[in-house]
Amino acid sequence: MTYDEKRKKLGRLGRQFYIDIFDEYLIESNLEDIDFTTTEGEVIKLMTQPRHPNQCFTVNTTSNIFANFTKFLTLDKLVFIEYSLSDMITIYECTDRNVFFKTTTKAGNNMACWRIKDMKIIYKVKHPKLAQDMRNLSGSNTLRHQK
Repeated sequence: MTYDEKRKKLGRLGRQFYIDIFDEYLIESNLEDIDFTTTEGEVIKLMTQPRHPNQCFTVNTTSNIFANFTKFLTLDKLVFIEYSLSDMITIYECTDRNVFFKTTTKAGNNMACWRIKDMKIIYKVKHPKLAQDMRNLSGSNTLRHQK
């Protein structure tokens, strides 16, 4: 399986997990989309990833997938589904998307970073199988254990 195939499958796992928990509030539950619409008309974007070592979640602003970065700042909800070396899966809502910092990776990617300490946990559960499946698909070089 290629890196892109693994990344897409990881995203689908995170989206399916979110749908399983919050489906009663969703109008659109297409596993191929990273945007959902709630019954209240809110647009939610989901990202599935481990935390960055500097305790944030990131979005690659130079990627073709995220070419319209301003969408991240204007949508109703930005949600991160976190997996780690533990068996915990945590869902965070980024409540203030306008407070972020930028960094550049060794590969030259420009990243927007939102601090986890400024987010709200909206769901947390111990789920060993899902956590292992997500780790198996992860391309992260910085996967860290969540305390």
